Amino acid sequence: MTDGDADIVLEHIDVGYLLVDLDGIIVAANPAAASLLGVDNGLDSTHIDELPPEVCDQFDTAPPGDQDPVDVTLTTDGEHRTLEFDRIAVDHHDANQLALLRDVTARTTGARQLERYETLLETIPDTVVVTDTDGRLVEIHGFEGWSGYEEDELIGEPFSKTATAEAVEVSEDHIAELFAADDREKVTYEMDVITADGEQIRHENHLALLPPEQDGRIPGSMSVLRNVSERKERERALEALNAATRELLIAKSVDDIVEKAVATAVEVLDLPLTGVFLHDPNADALVPASYPDADELPDDPPTFRPGESVAWEVFEAGETRVFDDLAEHDALHNPDTEIRSEIIVPLGDHGVLMSGSTEAHVFDQEVQNLAGVLGAAVATALDRLERDHEREAQRRELRRKNERLERFASVVSHDLRNPLNVAHGRVDLALQSGDVEALAGAGDALDRMETLIEDLLALARQGASIGARDPVSIDDVATDAWGGVESSSASLSIETDCTVDADRARLRELFENLFRNAVEHAGPTVDIRLGALDDGTGFFVEDDGPGIDHDDQSAVFEHGVTGSADGTGLGLAIVEDIADAHGWSARVTTGTAGGARFEFETADATERD
Repeated sequence: MTDGDADIVLEHIDVGYLLVDLDGIIVAANPAAASLLGVDNGLDSTHIDELPPEVCDQFDTAPPGDQDPVDVTLTTDGEHRTLEFDRIAVDHHDANQLALLRDVTARTTGARQLERYETLLETIPDTVVVTDTDGRLVEIHGFEGWSGYEEDELIGEPFSKTATAEAVEVSEDHIAELFAADDREKVTYEMDVITADGEQIRHENHLALLPPEQDGRIPGSMSVLRNVSERKERERALEALNAATRELLIAKSVDDIVEKAVATAVEVLDLPLTGVFLHDPNADALVPASYPDADELPDDPPTFRPGESVAWEVFEAGETRVFDDLAEHDALHNPDTEIRSEIIVPLGDHGVLMSGSTEAHVFDQEVQNLAGVLGAAVATALDRLERDHEREAQRRELRRKNERLERFASVVSHDLRNPLNVAHGRVDLALQSGDVEALAGAGDALDRMETLIEDLLALARQGASIGARDPVSIDDVATDAWGGVESSSASLSIETDCTVDADRARLRELFENLFRNAVEHAGPTVDIRLGALDDGTGFFVEDDGPGIDHDDQSAVFEHGVTGSADGTGLGLAIVEDIADAHGWSARVTTGTAGGARFEFETADATERD
């Protein structure tokens, strides 16, 4: 081939070339070089300094032939182009080096895409599995670590080695559907993946067919597997929490609510060291309503008072607080406990729910959220129960008022009318006969009416709601009441020093009516005993009189029922009203000496130290 023939070839090949002399002048260049470098008017007689700097700099790196080809990236009219740049030492006319330029943009773009793809596979938290048409694993990413398998040992294995039989069957059905569908690109479903030790872990599978080969054949499918076991566990926890909330809302007592709350924390939220502390307004403290029996905790449950604990701060602020490591808080850390971390959840104005752990940093945001949901449910249940109790108290009060109105109507229409008729008759007789002694009977009738009116007024006072309830000493109140009873020959023996939560004035009236009833029915020398019930749930008042027949005991609290000719039958009705207003139960039985015994269950009677 002559030099002319060579020049013709160089002019028309896609590879650009530049012949450069010792002074850096381009003595020859083909159109491909000008096009690759983005030059319109040719490159002959151009100095290399006028070339794009990315190319010009390559001439100064090393003598021609002493360096490997390098990739140079140029930007022309906003487009990026990668050129492979290579220099060769030559002896051609006046030139001493030949620079060759080859467009490798497609190659480098593909390489970058491949690099990005590999980076993506290494970065995403999901597992990528590629299977061929025979269902064998041909490529795996992200399977190591959690599965117990090395990825290389799974290549060539059937998909069934890492999935349950059910998952394999479902996957095959979905692949068949994708083959049959023209516009369906992928399908998503859940399946269980089997680890090397046989554990089944729930995954969400995003399944798609691989792009077809040049001959149109689909080489297999790709699965992107996402571990959803934790999400499923959260869903199960929320479902169980919702079920527990429904149970809480139908609970019949505070103890029932507290018991269900702790059981939910232990069984659903996996918080075994959980307790509930409720606010006691009388003690102005958070007292334990449920305290776990655990070796990690002190035997004696604490009581939290204002200004003395974080639990009280949470109760007042109404905001959950989490302590990741109690050892880092000297003021909070109790060296006698193994508890390291703690979460305290407010229960509205009712108290707090506290959970602890012997490990630090265990209460993540998910646990905090679920504990907050439980706390809100418990507070709502306690609010509902409180409202129910208030409505029930209102209904009881309304029933008492209605019964009291009926008693008033009966007394006015019958009990007061009889002595009034007697008085009228005696006065008329005295006026007609002039016999003044006939007025004596009228006086007795008026005295009877006065007694009835006094008892009616006392009964009316009990119609008002009781006042503030405070812990009061039965000994003190009974002693005060005894001083207001005409009982010069009777005796009172007080054999208890227990306290009850009561309206002191109403409790005194209860004792006064009981003492008067004993004196009226058992005689002026009656001996009266006051003591605590054997089971500690309340107190009793009994006398040594003739007692009350068993058949009559159930009716003694009814108005108008009396065993005395001078009695009004309202005193014991007043006693029952006072007991009802306090929420106490009252009953009549036979005393140890055969007399009448009145027992009151208060549920809060406490012996003083």
